[in-house]
Amino acid sequence: MDGEHNGAQFVNDLDVMIEKNDELETGESSLMQAGRKRKRKNRRLGQYLDLVEVLIVAIEADQSISVINRKGCEILGYEKEELIGKNWFDTCLLEKDRELMRAEFNNVIAGKIEPARSGKLPVLTKSGETRWLSWQNTELKNRKGKMTAALCSGEDITERIKTEEKLRKAEERVRLKLESLLSPEGDLGNLELADILDAPAIRSLMEDFYEVARIPIGIIDLKGKVLVGVGWQDICTRFHRVHPETCRHCIESDVHLSAGVPAGEFKLYKCRNNMWDAATPIIVGDRHMGNVFYGQFFFDDEALDYGFFRSQARRYGFPEKEYIAALEAVPRLSRESLDTAMAFFTKLAYTFSQLSYRNIKLARLLAERDSLMNSLQAAENKYRGIFENAIEGIFRTAPDGRVLDANPAFAGILGYDSPEEMMGTITDIGKQHYVYPWERKKWISFIDQNDFGRFEVRMRTKDGNERWVCLSARPVRDAHGETSYYEGFAEDVTDHMRREDELQRYRDHLEILVKERTSQLEENNRLLIGEIAERKKAEEALRESENKYRAIFENTGTATLIYDEDSTISLVNAEFEKMFRFPKEEVEGKKRWTDITLQEDFERLMGYHKLRSIDPEAVPRNYELKVVDRYGHILDAYMTVAMIPGTNQRVASLLDITPLKKVERALAESEALYRNLFENASIGMFQMTFYEGRFLRVNNAYARMLGYESPEDLMANISNVATLHADPDDRTVLIATLEKQDWYYGEYPRCRKDGSIMFGKVAIRRVLDADGAIAYIEGIVEDITERKQAEEALIKSERELRVKAQNLAEVNTTLKVLLDTMERDQEELKETVLTNVKEQVLPYLDKLKKRPLQDVERGFVQMAEKHLNEIASPFVKKLTSNYLNLTKKEIQIAALIREGKTSKEIATLLNSNQRVISFHRENIRKKLGLKNKKDNLQILLRKLS
Repeated sequence: MDGEHNGAQFVNDLDVMIEKNDELETGESSLMQAGRKRKRKNRRLGQYLDLVEVLIVAIEADQSISVINRKGCEILGYEKEELIGKNWFDTCLLEKDRELMRAEFNNVIAGKIEPARSGKLPVLTKSGETRWLSWQNTELKNRKGKMTAALCSGEDITERIKTEEKLRKAEERVRLKLESLLSPEGDLGNLELADILDAPAIRSLMEDFYEVARIPIGIIDLKGKVLVGVGWQDICTRFHRVHPETCRHCIESDVHLSAGVPAGEFKLYKCRNNMWDAATPIIVGDRHMGNVFYGQFFFDDEALDYGFFRSQARRYGFPEKEYIAALEAVPRLSRESLDTAMAFFTKLAYTFSQLSYRNIKLARLLAERDSLMNSLQAAENKYRGIFENAIEGIFRTAPDGRVLDANPAFAGILGYDSPEEMMGTITDIGKQHYVYPWERKKWISFIDQNDFGRFEVRMRTKDGNERWVCLSARPVRDAHGETSYYEGFAEDVTDHMRREDELQRYRDHLEILVKERTSQLEENNRLLIGEIAERKKAEEALRESENKYRAIFENTGTATLIYDEDSTISLVNAEFEKMFRFPKEEVEGKKRWTDITLQEDFERLMGYHKLRSIDPEAVPRNYELKVVDRYGHILDAYMTVAMIPGTNQRVASLLDITPLKKVERALAESEALYRNLFENASIGMFQMTFYEGRFLRVNNAYARMLGYESPEDLMANISNVATLHADPDDRTVLIATLEKQDWYYGEYPRCRKDGSIMFGKVAIRRVLDADGAIAYIEGIVEDITERKQAEEALIKSERELRVKAQNLAEVNTTLKVLLDTMERDQEELKETVLTNVKEQVLPYLDKLKKRPLQDVERGFVQMAEKHLNEIASPFVKKLTSNYLNLTKKEIQIAALIREGKTSKEIATLLNSNQRVISFHRENIRKKLGLKNKKDNLQILLRKLS
């Protein structure tokens, strides 16, 4: 259903249909009929709403859900019974949106604002998922027209929004890649190898190469994506790259095992699927972007581990026969052949790197060239437009007088219909169009010497009429300094010259008239000189006065303005511009003083303004108000207003007191904060006179420390703080100390109200008055009574511990004697075991060795003899130590490795599988610290012996 569906209109239509249907039902009393009619109406309304494929919900004035349809429950993940009566905002909206939308809903219900008719709304489902709805609102009103509920509909557009977000991110990635490719400052980090490598062309080239050399090759980026793969073996394409786990092994090997190879070199490694690969890097602009791989293969001097690959087939469900056949088809190379092939592939990777980087540089150069060409074309079009449509004539002429180029205006000046007609007709402009041809030669000579010239010359038009033309031109020279052509502007000044001629005639006539009137004027001038002298004195005095008051107006330290009866501002000074950040041009004669005040002050200020015209003395001259500057910043100002005598104008000065108001507010906040801190602090705080010892202020915490109910109770009962000191000397030491220094720190006992002692840790400082004398002292007190009691208990506990430590030392001496005795018994036991092995076991093994035995049995006897010899030896002791912690099986295998036995021989002797022996061998290397090292295990085991 369309997301713009109006849910309210739909419900209204349903109401009409139900009412019309109900009118047909008769036969019941009016009361019973009305009740049943309403029930049927509600039931059918719910059934109709459940058919709508958008969310429909009714939200009552108390924010509860009264109606919701089937689709709404489906979107929100609730059953209808779980939502009816629940708060819509707390249940179905995101936590970050609830309070804002709740406040907006309450304002709509109260009729303060109009509801938003449509929009996008995120909702919270029962499972915690966020879904987006295309939201529509309408009001439900009672008969009096008051809104009682909101009826809303919403279409689920979550998937569309997710798709739009994915599309936006995809467009952003494409844009970044294009910028990286085409912009000279582009970041190659936004590109992948596939973006700059022509994979189809390289694949075609590699396929042809493979047909000739039969060498498999691959190009893989740093994420493991195969861009080119030619000649890969069936074991990889049919098996390893098909199964998800083995394919992950391939990608991990390609990405991690091939990392860190310098440019121009290659790395040989065995992938996690147990096959050899070789890789060399592709470097583009000093950035490693991928690798050229050669593989898969085995060396001709190594044996295939069929057991491993058969276990691979069973583990991953590969057909074993086909898998082993694919294994045996893998190429087997000598190490010399590999070196030769990788030398070729290293050069090939370098070629790819250079070509890719050059392709990027070429693409950037082409993009830059296209940009320059577009700019050049735009400039040319702009120039051509100016050239063709200029009012003045524009021309280029050769030194021999030919017209090389001209615009329509220049052709029109000389009477031609078009520049083409003019250039096709004129062969020497000096001879054909100059009234005096020698003027062209003079003009050329002048501008050749001065590089520019401006002349007014008389020229003939095509039909023979004479025109005055003003020429402005410059020479354009070639590389050798020779003049190639002259270019410049031409203006028809015929009318101007005619007006000048007429003006000259008028001048001549005026000179005659002037001479006639001069004598008359001289007489009148003599009479006026005296009058002018007096007027100059008056004007000078007026100018000085005006300059004086203007200087005062402009340089006063406050923003000053003059405004008229209708509130229009007629004049402002520089301080006004600085304070309100309006230039004079935007204020004087254009703004009213009410434009810079707030609406909340309008009635008060307008009352002052009207009353000032009637009775200036009845209005205050100074008052505070709030003003607003050009950028909407609200300032606190102190205003002084006065009438200008003899006019209806007012002059007002405004002083910016915003910083002062901020300081006042900050001071009030600081005072409130200090008072709150003092009264509610958890430590005791007080102020008192210095010598008298009378409390000035005490907080609740200090009063409670001393056992009083309140500070007032303490100050009413203690007139001198000396009565609180358990030791009177403490007060004397305090006064003596503060007379010499600013602070006093100490711990001393105080007497509580009930007579008990409170130990207090105090920090007290003196506060000086303007004369440097001590005005009063103030301090803080921490109740450390419990800590003092704990310290005394600790001292007592330490004394008890010293006694116990002495007793423990005597017990330790006794235990040491017992341990020495046990060590001697252990050495005697070791000696006994060794003697018994040598005298009672080894002779029988010697007799067995002399009997005819099979090879395996003889091996067992030798093993038993050797192991018995080593029972008390350092070798077995070290192998079984907590440091190595070898198992019994690993000790047996370690002993055989020490004797130089191979894994196959050890497997035969121990009747085990060779792979099991290899597994234990790796565990032994790991426990001996040889994992991923080239050290010889046999040599290390011999050292342990």
